[in-house]
Amino acid sequence: MIRPSFASCGGVVRNNNGCWLVGFAKFIGLCSVLDAKLWRAYLGLIEARNMGVRKVVLEMDCLEAVNLFHRLHEGLYNLLLLVHIVLGVNRDWEGAHSVRVS
Repeated sequence: MIRPSFASCGGVVRNNNGCWLVGFAKFIGLCSVLDAKLWRAYLGLIEARNMGVRKVVLEMDCLEAVNLFHRLHEGLYNLLLLVHIVLGVNRDWEGAHSVRVS
């Protein structure tokens, strides 16, 4: 069993040319690595949204987190944070949205 430990997360929002727009970081507290990855996705979407960005590609380096997105759509998981991420992804962004592992 993997025990939770103190964690933080951070990331960047880049434009379509890969140029840095804003960085972010947050101390989360006790959580798993997966929870920290989900927090990073959520905070990145919030930052992009606050900047008025309407087209987004969410890149994640955690296959387990990406798989949770697919399972949520299948109705197998009900993680509150994941629900918030999916709601963020499904907002009024322009064009198609996707979640992929990078």
